[in-house]
Amino acid sequence: MATSAVPSDNLPTYKLVVVGDGGVGKSALTIQFFQKIFVPDYDPTIEDSYLKHTEIDNQWAILDVLDTAGQEEFSAMREQYMRTGDGFLIVYSVTDKASFEHVDRFHQLILRVKDRESFPMILVANKVDLMHLRKITREQGKEMATKHNPVMIPHYQTCRHKPSVCNGSQTCKHGRAPGLVDADQTRAELGKLVGPRGGTDRLGVTKIPYIETSAKDPPLNVDKAFHDLVRVIRQQIPEKSQKKKKKTKWRGDRATGTHKLQCVIL
Repeated sequence: MATSAVPSDNLPTYKLVVVGDGGVGKSALTIQFFQKIFVPDYDPTIEDSYLKHTEIDNQWAILDVLDTAGQEEFSAMREQYMRTGDGFLIVYSVTDKASFEHVDRFHQLILRVKDRESFPMILVANKVDLMHLRKITREQGKEMATKHNPVMIPHYQTCRHKPSVCNGSQTCKHGRAPGLVDADQTRAELGKLVGPRGGTDRLGVTKIPYIETSAKDPPLNVDKAFHDLVRVIRQQIPEKSQKKKKKTKWRGDRATGTHKLQCVIL
């Protein structure tokens, strides 16, 4: 199937950050996406940066991806790259229960650094090819993703009365605080209003997509994970702001492909 030529300039740039515990396969996923090879040996990453032109839904874009350190000794570096990321892949291994339990920590840190109730991210269940070692089920993964769907929504959408009646006051005349879901509005009911790909529903609730992956040949859903994150960003961030954004550097200069970033202790 023929593909369109890569535009020479004015491409939107998406800064994607891959986070998760050490050993969950973040580097294997990233290298499989960029280089189409599987790296079986685990080599702890400090930070690796990758750049790629790719076409997603007939729109060309530059993906600027940072593969991060999962080890706790590098935790001080996390806030630096989280501040500039446009979207995050939170990766855990289905064979490692601890990495699954630490999803909460990464999710909360991202929201704290971004100072947001929600932000573009995808929950990635990796190493599903290791079926005989699997400890975390698909249902548990989906439940984790649903757990992190925020329930803060605009006031005029929480109150059943017209906006002109309540007018977004601190406490409306019907006794509901702005931005809070009614107590009887369950998360399950909200979930019915969310599209299958994530994004936002008509209530403004952001769904975190869940995807299962394997970097081992033949790879499973590796391209889809990165592409779906871009789709979520496009839904939540105006496209015009992405097009105007200059390509920024994580640290220092780097060329298209890979670049090992040096850790300097001061």
